[in-house]
Amino acid sequence: MTNAPPPVRRRSSASQAA
Repeated sequence: MTNAPPPVRRRSSASQAA
């Protein structure tokens, strides 16, 4: 995965996907 921002709790999957 690309260098994504810090694990931010946006919705649900985004948190675990990071």
